[in-house]
Amino acid sequence: NGDQEPIELAAVQGFVSNQGDSWRWLPKALGDSTAEDRTRLLTSIRTLGTRTGELHVALSDDDGVEEFASIIIGHPEVDAIEERLGREARNTASMLHRQGACSHSESEELASSLLASVSHADALLGTLQTRVHGDYHLGQVLRVGDDFVIIDFEGEPSRPMNERRQTHSPLKDVAGMLRSIDYAVATAAQLSTSTSHRDLFAWREDAERAFIDGYLGVVGRETQALVPADPQAFAEALDIFMIEKALYEVRYELDNRPDWLEIPFGALRRIGTGG
Repeated sequence: NGDQEPIELAAVQGFVSNQGDSWRWLPKALGDSTAEDRTRLLTSIRTLGTRTGELHVALSDDDGVEEFASIIIGHPEVDAIEERLGREARNTASMLHRQGACSHSESEELASSLLASVSHADALLGTLQTRVHGDYHLGQVLRVGDDFVIIDFEGEPSRPMNERRQTHSPLKDVAGMLRSIDYAVATAAQLSTSTSHRDLFAWREDAERAFIDGYLGVVGRETQALVPADPQAFAEALDIFMIEKALYEVRYELDNRPDWLEIPFGALRRIGTGG
């Protein structure tokens, strides 16, 4: 029936010999690691940033397909982001208080700080919404030798297909991976018997910088503005998507794994305080 939307029933992919996905690799590699080990791991994380940049450059090419066309982010898109995330920030902060995770004053302070960050969504003006991976985390990246292969492009399985086909800022994927690295560090801290938490959390900050350096080394050469070129605007825009992801994680952990709540809650506090 020509009036019905076509659907894909199957996809065939070539086999990639690998050492497993990167979620299995990174916490294990970090656990009981030496300073030298962690320095070598930063090189791998920078490579992952490079591969992510290459992914986004490829996805920004519409190949002449109208549905793949990029959208320049304007004021309507910025306003929609601010309205949606402002609502999510207030609701999630209230949820934290109701479930006893923080006091009323702490929830109010958190919401206020996040709303201040969300108000900088205009940093995205003039950049592009493109096809993105849509469900990007360490579990979607195979470790292949000293490199990586990205897999599973079907988007978030719980979302309907029309939502999975929507374009987004590539920073949505960047934030997803950085949040995944934060979870990997927290997992390594729980498992490690010799590496201090302080060293691991310091490595997390170095890893975020290494990933972004590798990423910008690719997308920064593009003539089209996939992400803001100004460093301050880039940081403000990335915070928008880090907040979006961490708010989702907080709600998920409150409902399913309260023992893990501190990981995304801590991330929101760091963003809110500029730390």
